[in-house]
Amino acid sequence: MKNIYIIISLFLILASCGKETTDGDSLWNIEEILILNTDKLSIYKETDGQDVVFSIQYNKETDLTDVIYSWELPNNAFSKPESGEIIDLKNNKKVNIEVTLDDGSVRYCCIISEYKGVSELKIELNDNLTVKKTGDDFIIGYNRGDEEYLKNIKLDLQLPKGSVSTPKSGDSIDISEESKHIETTLADGTKKTQTISSEMNKSNLSIITKVEYNILETIYTSILNQNTKKGTLTIPYNYISNIYTSEIKIYHSNYSLIQIDYTQLNDSKIEVTLTVTSEDETSVEEYTILIDEMLSSSNILNSFVLNNSYNDFTGIIDENNKTISIDVPYNTSLQNIYAITNVSTDAVIFPKDGNSFVLNTNNQAIFSVTAEDGEKQNYTLHINELEDTTEATIHSITYLINGTEYKAIINETELSGTLILPNSVTLHSVPDPIVVHSLNSTFFLTFATTDEDNQYLLFIISSLNVNNKTYQIYVTFLAI
Repeated sequence: MKNIYIIISLFLILASCGKETTDGDSLWNIEEILILNTDKLSIYKETDGQDVVFSIQYNKETDLTDVIYSWELPNNAFSKPESGEIIDLKNNKKVNIEVTLDDGSVRYCCIISEYKGVSELKIELNDNLTVKKTGDDFIIGYNRGDEEYLKNIKLDLQLPKGSVSTPKSGDSIDISEESKHIETTLADGTKKTQTISSEMNKSNLSIITKVEYNILETIYTSILNQNTKKGTLTIPYNYISNIYTSEIKIYHSNYSLIQIDYTQLNDSKIEVTLTVTSEDETSVEEYTILIDEMLSSSNILNSFVLNNSYNDFTGIIDENNKTISIDVPYNTSLQNIYAITNVSTDAVIFPKDGNSFVLNTNNQAIFSVTAEDGEKQNYTLHINELEDTTEATIHSITYLINGTEYKAIINETELSGTLILPNSVTLHSVPDPIVVHSLNSTFFLTFATTDEDNQYLLFIISSLNVNNKTYQIYVTFLAI
């Protein structure tokens, strides 16, 4: 603690400070010698009738708790308190000094402390106004909307003894537009200027309670935990890219400043960092919001291709009935078949693409499409084998007669055939022909006839029906 040393030389008699001396006819002639270790004090002597007062004037920042003072007394005189003792001038504004001379007479003087400027400023307004001391100046704090109260501030000033001020105590001032000054003239002629100004009270709050995102005309809200300073926000699947362009509304403490930073964690997650600074810039808080997409519920089969290691067959998908229809040519191999599909993003299909699967007896199979959120949907594959569309054609007809083969001559245009036999051949019955015809076609023998006396050179021997094409076979006998 910084001590303040005061040296006072007392030589002659002085009347007391509010106390009677034992020898009223004696006067003190006091000469003060002051040695101070601070420039915050000024000491002057004041005479009030027969009383002598040593006044210490100080600034607001000066600590007067412990002051060491000393003085010189006449020969054989002593004082209470003694020279060199510590006195408290802060809590005791006045300290009496009692001096006993060698003749037994007692003399008195005193040391007082007083603030050298305006010791206190009081205002007679509502509780929304505050007073703050900065050095020797005063700042009137007010809230937004209370500017009207600054127009009529009544001063209650406490001045040192013998001092005067302009404006004076009891006057009202208007500081709504500009600051005002108090001009004080102390008793020793020293002038002092103090300023009274206004300052709007700024909030020291840095709070965010919730955040709203307007995505495609729908509001999504995140409530922030004030303990952890964290929040979450879940939005529909495939909405994450809209975060950067959507309208955002932040509920925060009045007049605080917000800074927003985005960090893309992956394709479906974003971390939002909100830094809020209080209006008076004394408080800064950081909040984070984890924005995540919902899992996809889409389980749509977009395309289906069947492969049998030789050919690809594209399926027709009926989304309403959840079916896949494929037509394959007649006699197509359906062994070792697998599918190539396209399904909704993040969905999976079973059997998997490229994996062989088996049809049931009705040429059907079930494919399951499962969405990201686990929602499953089944599609039924129907394979339809087409009928043979190859042109039905007879390539040759052979008759075995009496151990000899005779081939008929086929006219495909007229759907007829001619069987030439030697005249020596006798037909007692018409044998079944050996028919070579087009692949997958069938034939039926419809009738056969002969002339009983074999007198005709041309007659119908048989009629064949091959896939609804009727061939008439005639026999011609050659004379040999």
